[in-house]
Order: sequence, then structure tokens, then C-alpha cells
Amino acid sequence: MFTWQLWNALHGARPRHPLFRLERYARDKGVSPWRKLFEDVLPLGVLVMMVVSAWMLALLVIAGFILILIVSGFLYGLIAAYGISRNLAKHRARGRYDLISLTPGGVFETNHAVSAHFLQKVDILGYIREIMNRLYIGAAILLSLAMVLAFAFTNSLMTKYSTNVFQTFLFPSILSGMLIVGIHYLDFTRSALTGILIGMITPTYTRGGGETHLLAVVLYTSLQLLVYGIAWVTGIDLILRGFDSTSALIMNLTPLVLAVIMREISLQGLWYLLLWRLNVSPAEAQAELQKA
Repeated sequence: MFTWQLWNALHGARPRHPLFRLERYARDKGVSPWRKLFEDVLPLGVLVMMVVSAWMLALLVIAGFILILIVSGFLYGLIAAYGISRNLAKHRARGRYDLISLTPGGVFETNHAVSAHFLQKVDILGYIREIMNRLYIGAAILLSLAMVLAFAFTNSLMTKYSTNVFQTFLFPSILSGMLIVGIHYLDFTRSALTGILIGMITPTYTRGGGETHLLAVVLYTSLQLLVYGIAWVTGIDLILRGFDSTSALIMNLTPLVLAVIMREISLQGLWYLLLWRLNVSPAEAQAELQKA
């Protein structure tokens, strides 16, 4: 998709996402009544206590991680929208923009160069990118390790109760955590790109000056609130409708997937609006991005 190509062209190498494939199996073994009591009831009690403790801890970790992603993505896009629009407006006010746009790369290369320079020179943006990449990789490894340990522990008990716990509770919960983390990382990159594109577009509608970057901040914040507002209302509606263990995964993912879809649609609209304002064809823009 063009969003990844645009992200890489502005920031460099594509972040690598770990992918883990796990195979699971279960077997039920017949035992004597006394041994069944020992192997089923007592280990099940220990398992339930461990599951409840791990679940509460996982909820806190995932909630904190999601909050960091939302705040980081919003902050990154806000800084990008402010700084890029301000720099482009400054070049326009000083008469450099039109002159530089006469170079072979044209107006799109000028916007690309100004934006990329700002994104790579501001230290706080570099820190945010590095922190988010490490958090994502760390969360993926921890959740994958939790999946392996949960599978190994429940399988070692070799009881139908432990197997049911893994299949109906542990596996969906950990899988939900993996998907939530992955989708929120996608939302982080799209939030950043939204701010970048708004930072490029806003100067084409103003005459320069302080109103340019202020307008960019207002537009970016409004779009973010609209996307998250619709996603949160959808999530609250699902909670009010009620859910069970089989629908918990769907309830958790629906608002996130909706937010990413809305973000992707808005990015497509912003992208073609930018090309229209710069009077650049999609083919010319793609060729410039491929050279980066």
C-alpha cells in the first residue's frame, strides 16, 4: 500500500514485525477416580489462580501499552503537522519555495525534501519512533512467550479441563492481545502520516504566517478526535450489548479495525488532495517516493 511506501520514503527502513506460528494439540487421558481428583481438581485450582493473576497483569500491561501508542501517535502527528506546515510556510514567505520548485524534481520533491528533513532532524520524533519499535517488538515477544507457556502448562496437565481453559480462555485472550498490539501499531503509523500530509496540504491554502501551522494543528486534532470518537462509540455500544468469551475477541478488535479502516480512507483522501493541490500526477509522486 502507498501508506507504507510513503512512511518508508520519509523515515527510512520498514519496521520488521515478528511473526510467530504456534501449533497446539490436546489429548484427554483416562485415569482412576482418585488420580483424576488429584490431576483435575487441584491443578485446576492452581491454574485458575494463575490465569486470573496473569489476566489482570496482562490487562494492565496491554492498557498501558495502548495508551502509550495512542498518545505517541497523536503527539508524533501533531508535531509533524505543526513543524512541516511551519517550515513550508516559511519558505513560501521568503520566496524560496517557488524558486526551489523549478528544479527538476518539481514541487512534490520540494515538499518531500522539506518534510523528510524536519522528520529526521527533530530529536523527539526519532525517540518516539525508536521507542515504539522496541515496544512493539517487546510486546510481540512477551505475548508469544505467554502463548507458549500457557500451551505447555495446560498441555502438561493432560486434562480436559485444562484443555478447555486453554482453548476457550487463554488462547483467545493472548491472541486478542497480539492483534490489539499489531493494529494499534498500524494506527500509530497512520496517525503520524495523517499529520505529515496535513502539514504539507495546509500551506497550499494559506498565505503564510502564524495561521498556517495553527490551522494544521486544528485540522489534525479534529480529524483524530473524529476517528477515535467513532471507534470508541462503537466499542461502548458493543459493551452495552453484552458479550461472552466467544465474542470478546470480536468486541475488542472491532473498534480498532474500524479506526484503522477510517484512518486508511482519510489518508487516501489526504494523499490525492495533496497531489491535486500540487498539480502532480500519482505516477510522478510514486516515482519520487521510489527514489527515496
